[in-house]
Amino acid sequence: MKSTITTKGIEQAARSRHWHETIGRTYFPLDLTFRAPEAFDGELTSWTLGTVSLSRLTSDALLYRRLPRHLGVQRAEEFLVTIPAKSEVRFAQGGKDIVANPGAFFIERSHEPYEFSHAEFADLWVLKLSSEMLGGRVRSPDRFCSLQFDATNGANGLFVDMLHLIPQRYDAMTEETRTTVGRQLVDLLALALQSDDRVLRSGLSSVRAAHLARIEAYTRRHIDDPDLGPDEVAGGC
Repeated sequence: MKSTITTKGIEQAARSRHWHETIGRTYFPLDLTFRAPEAFDGELTSWTLGTVSLSRLTSDALLYRRLPRHLGVQRAEEFLVTIPAKSEVRFAQGGKDIVANPGAFFIERSHEPYEFSHAEFADLWVLKLSSEMLGGRVRSPDRFCSLQFDATNGANGLFVDMLHLIPQRYDAMTEETRTTVGRQLVDLLALALQSDDRVLRSGLSSVRAAHLARIEAYTRRHIDDPDLGPDEVAGGC
Protein backbone atom coordinates (compact mmCIF):
# COMPACT_ATOMS: atom_id res chain seq x y z
CA MET A 1 0.00 0.00 0.00
CA LYS A 2 1.13 3.53 -0.81
CA SER A 3 -0.04 6.56 1.16
CA THR A 4 0.79 10.28 1.29
CA ILE A 5 0.14 12.59 4.24
CA THR A 6 0.71 16.33 4.00
CA THR A 7 0.14 19.53 5.95
CA LYS A 8 -1.36 21.17 2.86
CA GLY A 9 -4.98 21.98 3.53
CA ILE A 10 -4.53 21.65 7.30
CA GLU A 11 -5.33 24.72 9.38
CA GLN A 12 -2.15 26.33 10.69
CA ALA A 13 -3.17 25.94 14.33
CA ALA A 14 -3.59 22.19 13.84
CA ARG A 15 -0.42 21.46 11.86
CA SER A 16 1.87 20.53 14.74
CA ARG A 17 -0.67 18.07 16.19
CA HIS A 18 -1.31 16.65 12.71
CA TRP A 19 2.42 16.05 12.20
CA HIS A 20 2.83 14.52 15.67
CA GLU A 21 0.12 11.98 14.82
CA THR A 22 1.56 11.32 11.37
CA ILE A 23 5.03 10.56 12.73
CA GLY A 24 3.65 8.38 15.53
CA ARG A 25 1.59 6.25 13.13
CA THR A 26 4.35 5.89 10.54
CA TYR A 27 7.30 5.20 12.86
CA PHE A 28 6.65 5.23 16.64
CA PRO A 29 5.78 7.83 19.32
CA LEU A 30 8.15 10.82 19.46
CA ASP A 31 8.13 14.31 20.95
CA LEU A 32 8.43 17.01 18.27
CA THR A 33 9.72 20.55 18.72
CA PHE A 34 8.89 22.96 15.89
CA ARG A 35 10.73 26.16 15.10
CA ALA A 36 7.48 27.74 13.89
CA PRO A 37 4.50 25.42 14.56
CA GLU A 38 1.89 27.49 12.72
CA ALA A 39 4.08 27.92 9.62
CA PHE A 40 5.26 24.31 9.50
CA ASP A 41 5.11 22.38 6.20
CA GLY A 42 5.72 18.70 5.74
CA GLU A 43 4.86 15.73 3.53
CA LEU A 44 5.36 12.02 4.09
CA THR A 45 4.87 9.26 1.52
CA SER A 46 5.06 5.60 2.56
CA TRP A 47 5.35 2.36 0.61
CA THR A 48 4.61 -1.00 2.27
CA LEU A 49 6.90 -3.92 1.36
CA GLY A 50 5.52 -6.82 3.36
CA THR A 51 6.68 -6.31 6.95
CA VAL A 52 9.13 -3.61 5.82
CA SER A 53 8.14 -0.02 5.09
CA LEU A 54 9.89 2.67 3.08
CA SER A 55 9.06 6.35 3.43
CA ARG A 56 10.17 9.70 2.09
CA LEU A 57 9.77 12.61 4.45
CA THR A 58 10.20 16.28 3.54
CA SER A 59 9.71 18.95 6.17
CA ASP A 60 10.80 22.22 7.71
CA ALA A 61 13.27 22.29 10.63
CA LEU A 62 12.38 19.90 13.46
CA LEU A 63 13.69 18.29 16.62
CA TYR A 64 12.49 14.73 17.32
CA ARG A 65 12.95 13.15 20.76
CA ARG A 66 12.42 9.54 21.73
CA LEU A 67 11.95 9.73 25.50
CA PRO A 68 11.95 7.03 28.23
CA ARG A 69 8.18 7.37 28.64
CA HIS A 70 7.75 6.32 24.98
CA LEU A 71 9.61 3.04 25.37
CA GLY A 72 6.94 1.15 27.29
CA VAL A 73 4.31 1.76 24.61
CA GLN A 74 5.91 -0.56 22.08
CA ARG A 75 6.58 -4.25 22.64
CA ALA A 76 8.67 -5.33 19.65
CA GLU A 77 11.85 -3.44 18.93
CA GLU A 78 12.22 -1.78 15.54
CA PHE A 79 14.96 0.01 13.63
CA LEU A 80 14.86 3.02 11.32
CA VAL A 81 17.51 3.41 8.64
CA THR A 82 17.68 7.10 7.69
CA ILE A 83 19.26 8.38 4.45
CA PRO A 84 19.41 12.19 4.21
CA ALA A 85 18.91 13.53 0.67
CA LYS A 86 18.98 17.22 1.60
CA SER A 87 20.46 19.14 4.56
CA GLU A 88 22.51 18.09 7.56
CA VAL A 89 20.95 15.81 10.16
CA ARG A 90 22.08 15.36 13.77
CA PHE A 91 21.43 12.15 15.69
CA ALA A 92 22.38 11.16 19.25
CA GLN A 93 21.76 7.79 20.90
CA GLY A 94 23.58 5.65 23.43
CA GLY A 95 26.17 8.32 24.17
CA LYS A 96 27.14 8.64 20.50
CA ASP A 97 26.59 11.71 18.32
CA ILE A 98 26.34 11.64 14.53
CA VAL A 99 26.28 14.52 12.06
CA ALA A 100 25.08 13.06 8.75
CA ASN A 101 24.95 14.79 5.39
CA PRO A 102 23.60 13.56 2.05
CA GLY A 103 25.76 10.63 1.00
CA ALA A 104 25.49 8.85 4.37
CA PHE A 105 23.02 6.74 6.29
CA PHE A 106 22.60 5.70 9.93
CA ILE A 107 20.38 3.53 12.10
CA GLU A 108 18.02 4.44 14.96
CA ARG A 109 16.89 1.98 17.61
CA SER A 110 13.34 2.22 18.98
CA HIS A 111 14.10 0.77 22.43
CA GLU A 112 16.57 3.44 23.55
CA PRO A 113 16.05 7.22 23.93
CA TYR A 114 17.47 9.46 21.20
CA GLU A 115 17.43 12.92 19.64
CA PHE A 116 17.17 13.59 15.92
CA SER A 117 17.15 17.07 14.39
CA HIS A 118 17.67 19.16 11.26
CA ALA A 119 17.96 22.94 11.34
CA GLU A 120 16.94 23.43 7.70
CA PHE A 121 14.32 22.04 5.32
CA ALA A 122 15.16 18.34 4.97
CA ASP A 123 14.46 15.51 2.55
CA LEU A 124 14.84 12.09 4.20
CA TRP A 125 14.41 8.49 3.09
CA VAL A 126 13.59 6.11 5.95
CA LEU A 127 13.46 2.32 6.00
CA LYS A 128 11.59 0.76 8.93
CA LEU A 129 12.10 -2.88 9.87
CA SER A 130 11.80 -5.13 12.90
CA SER A 131 14.66 -6.12 15.15
CA GLU A 132 13.75 -9.73 14.44
CA MET A 133 14.17 -9.22 10.71
CA LEU A 134 17.52 -7.46 10.96
CA GLY A 135 18.73 -9.65 13.82
CA GLY A 136 18.08 -12.73 11.71
CA ARG A 137 20.71 -11.50 9.26
CA VAL A 138 23.31 -9.77 11.43
CA ARG A 139 24.46 -10.35 14.99
CA SER A 140 23.55 -7.77 17.66
CA PRO A 141 22.02 -5.19 15.30
CA ASP A 142 21.85 -2.57 18.08
CA ARG A 143 25.66 -2.10 17.85
CA PHE A 144 25.24 -0.40 14.47
CA CYS A 145 23.38 2.54 15.99
CA SER A 146 26.61 4.31 16.91
CA LEU A 147 27.95 4.27 13.35
CA GLN A 148 27.49 6.39 10.22
CA PHE A 149 27.78 4.57 6.89
CA ASP A 150 28.86 5.78 3.46
CA ALA A 151 25.84 5.59 1.15
CA THR A 152 27.79 5.91 -2.11
CA ASN A 153 30.17 2.94 -2.38
CA GLY A 154 30.07 -0.84 -2.67
CA ALA A 155 27.23 -2.75 -1.04
CA ASN A 156 26.17 0.46 0.76
CA GLY A 157 25.61 2.25 -2.53
CA LEU A 158 23.75 -0.74 -3.98
CA PHE A 159 21.41 -0.76 -0.98
CA VAL A 160 20.64 2.97 -1.38
CA ASP A 161 20.26 2.69 -5.18
CA MET A 162 17.69 -0.10 -4.83
CA LEU A 163 15.83 1.87 -2.17
CA HIS A 164 15.52 4.86 -4.50
CA LEU A 165 14.24 2.70 -7.36
CA ILE A 166 11.34 1.15 -5.45
CA PRO A 167 8.85 4.07 -5.70
CA GLN A 168 9.26 4.13 -9.50
CA ARG A 169 8.37 0.42 -9.80
CA TYR A 170 5.98 0.08 -6.90
CA ASP A 171 2.64 0.39 -8.69
CA ALA A 172 3.56 -2.36 -11.17
CA MET A 173 4.45 -4.86 -8.40
CA THR A 174 2.15 -7.49 -6.96
CA GLU A 175 1.88 -7.80 -3.18
CA GLU A 176 4.01 -10.93 -3.31
CA THR A 177 6.68 -9.10 -5.29
CA ARG A 178 6.64 -6.18 -2.85
CA THR A 179 7.18 -8.55 0.07
CA THR A 180 10.08 -10.22 -1.73
CA VAL A 181 11.63 -6.86 -2.60
CA GLY A 182 11.36 -5.82 1.06
CA ARG A 183 13.29 -8.91 2.15
CA GLN A 184 15.92 -8.34 -0.55
CA LEU A 185 16.33 -4.74 0.56
CA VAL A 186 17.04 -5.93 4.10
CA ASP A 187 19.49 -8.51 2.71
CA LEU A 188 21.38 -5.69 0.98
CA LEU A 189 21.36 -3.64 4.17
CA ALA A 190 22.81 -6.60 6.09
CA LEU A 191 25.49 -7.04 3.42
CA ALA A 192 26.38 -3.35 3.66
CA LEU A 193 26.67 -3.48 7.45
CA GLN A 194 28.69 -6.69 7.55
CA SER A 195 31.18 -5.48 4.94
CA ASP A 196 32.12 -2.37 6.93
CA ASP A 197 35.65 -2.60 8.39
CA ARG A 198 34.54 -1.10 11.71
CA VAL A 199 31.87 -3.76 12.11
CA LEU A 200 34.36 -6.50 11.29
CA ARG A 201 36.78 -5.17 13.91
CA SER A 202 33.94 -4.81 16.42
CA GLY A 203 32.95 -8.42 15.89
CA LEU A 204 36.53 -9.62 16.40
CA SER A 205 36.77 -7.57 19.59
CA SER A 206 33.59 -9.14 20.92
CA VAL A 207 34.87 -12.65 20.19
CA ARG A 208 38.22 -11.85 21.82
CA ALA A 209 36.49 -10.47 24.91
CA ALA A 210 34.39 -13.62 25.21
CA HIS A 211 37.49 -15.82 25.02
CA LEU A 212 39.24 -13.77 27.71
CA ALA A 213 36.20 -13.97 30.00
CA ARG A 214 36.11 -17.75 29.57
CA ILE A 215 39.82 -18.04 30.37
CA GLU A 216 39.51 -15.88 33.47
CA ALA A 217 36.54 -17.89 34.75
CA TYR A 218 38.35 -21.21 34.21
CA THR A 219 41.49 -19.90 35.94
CA ARG A 220 39.53 -18.76 39.00
CA ARG A 221 37.83 -22.15 39.34
CA HIS A 222 41.16 -24.00 39.20
CA ILE A 223 43.46 -21.49 40.89
CA ASP A 224 44.42 -24.02 43.62
CA ASP A 225 45.50 -26.66 41.12
CA PRO A 226 49.35 -26.87 41.25
CA ASP A 227 49.40 -28.23 37.69
CA LEU A 228 47.48 -25.29 36.26
CA GLY A 229 49.30 -23.85 33.26
CA PRO A 230 48.69 -22.58 29.73
CA ASP A 231 48.08 -26.06 28.31
CA GLU A 232 45.54 -26.92 31.00
CA VAL A 233 43.73 -23.58 30.56
CA ALA A 234 43.63 -23.98 26.79
CA GLY A 235 42.27 -27.49 27.11
CA GLY A 236 39.68 -26.44 29.67
CA CYS A 237 38.42 -23.61 27.47
